[in-house]
Amino acid sequence: MKTRTLAGLSLAAVVLFAPDARPQGLGTELVASGLSDPLDLRSPPGDARLFVAEQTGAVRIIENGALLPTPYYDASGLVAFGNFTGLRAIQFHPNYAGNGYMYFVYDEVEQLFGDVVLARVTVSAGDPNTADPSSYVELLRVTQTEAWHGGGCMNFGPDGYLYVAFGDGYGHGFDPLCHSQDPNLFLGKMLRLDVDGAFPYAVPADNPFVGNPAVRDEIWHLGLRHPWRWCFDEANGDMWIADVGQVTQEELNYVPAGTSGLNFGWKVMEGTHCIGTSGCPGPQAGCGDPSYTDPILTQGTTTVNCSIAGGFVYRGSALPAEQGNYFFGGYCTGDVWSMKYDGSTITDFTERNTELGQFFFFLTAFGIDDEGEIYILLQTGEVYKIVEGCAPPTNYCPANTNSVGTAASISMTGTSSISNNDMGLVCVDAVPGKPGLFFYGPNQASLPLGEGNLCISGSIWRLQPPIVTDAQGGAARAMDFTQPPANAGGGAILAGSDWYFQFWYRDPPGGTAGFNLSDGLCVSFCP
Repeated sequence: MKTRTLAGLSLAAVVLFAPDARPQGLGTELVASGLSDPLDLRSPPGDARLFVAEQTGAVRIIENGALLPTPYYDASGLVAFGNFTGLRAIQFHPNYAGNGYMYFVYDEVEQLFGDVVLARVTVSAGDPNTADPSSYVELLRVTQTEAWHGGGCMNFGPDGYLYVAFGDGYGHGFDPLCHSQDPNLFLGKMLRLDVDGAFPYAVPADNPFVGNPAVRDEIWHLGLRHPWRWCFDEANGDMWIADVGQVTQEELNYVPAGTSGLNFGWKVMEGTHCIGTSGCPGPQAGCGDPSYTDPILTQGTTTVNCSIAGGFVYRGSALPAEQGNYFFGGYCTGDVWSMKYDGSTITDFTERNTELGQFFFFLTAFGIDDEGEIYILLQTGEVYKIVEGCAPPTNYCPANTNSVGTAASISMTGTSSISNNDMGLVCVDAVPGKPGLFFYGPNQASLPLGEGNLCISGSIWRLQPPIVTDAQGGAARAMDFTQPPANAGGGAILAGSDWYFQFWYRDPPGGTAGFNLSDGLCVSFCP
């Protein structure tokens, strides 16, 4: 049998064990900075450019990694810009390549309480990076009681119709006139419009309240407070609606594809919390009535967790491990979460900030490009793309106890990013004051050796010189990807590779072999 040596010890070739499935890991890439309060990011179908809506009124283009200096469209003369007002959302027609239509929702500057307007412009005939200002047309106007919760997020559905969601138009006051339950108002509703059937739009004949004289025909759902961001799942048409809470609960609602006419309960219900029917028109169902659709998730509303930021279901190709994950976040906390939902059960609920490397404070919205990749927009002017990152390290191949009655364990500090070059190896609970050595190899294994287990097979690379453990039995060594053996030859550590690490140490009183080993550590390296 072929053997090799490590610090004078014979290591027999061993059977390779297939590693467990590893999490992919996420990171972020700064795409743009210096924007003015970015609130929405979209791409026309089949277009690699990123269009960003600034709250102050301009729509900017990011092309080939550069923020173009001239806006695609500047609506600042139309827009009432303030804490809760401005250019709210943008969307492109599915046939943008043919008709050049961009839709946008904004608070109108000339109105006392900032009527919310849905409008459309057309791309300039001679310049694909600008819209023709003279092409502006107003499609819909929604009057508010106060300049607060206008909503305005819109998406084209799988059926080709435009869905637009509006807030209750009141904001901080618990919707005292119960706008969201008033069937004659668009406030607190989601509308479904056929923008191709007539001008300014037609009402689809299968909208749920068509033929009911008590309810406006355009309404698709009702009972929303401030559906700041919502989306369709591009794979199946399911709808995810993140509704900002008042004082008790942020809520996330789920609607199976094709389901219409739901009532999400505001203002009678805030998530699962009872507010009451005061101010509501006509006979109104009370708290907990089965006619209200409950959210699938609620989060407590506090000054810290102050506003849910809805996102998208990941259906891109760059991050296969994230398929089907719904990403969303928190404006004040800077958190990013992901989860799956199968219509009855939430699974894989995960906080992603550790992987992403930061908290995204003042997270106003998520964006999505034509490839289905997801972006994070910050009020401070930055746009980040969620990209593949370094997967967290995992331990395997358990260690045996040593002469001081513990089992040594190995871990990692820093990151496994080759470009960061900040990774360190740490071992704890070895025997104090004894020589030790970190080593690594390309394959995972498990074979009794000395008083422990050898966790690595294939060519073994030692990190010299040996280390004497400290008074607590600890040892540490910085990896340096620019130096041997990690920078060249058979031990070269490259982005996209997995390597397995372990710590060997002397332990004369521990048994007949006089040495022991830590457990193993699997590390996936990224750029």
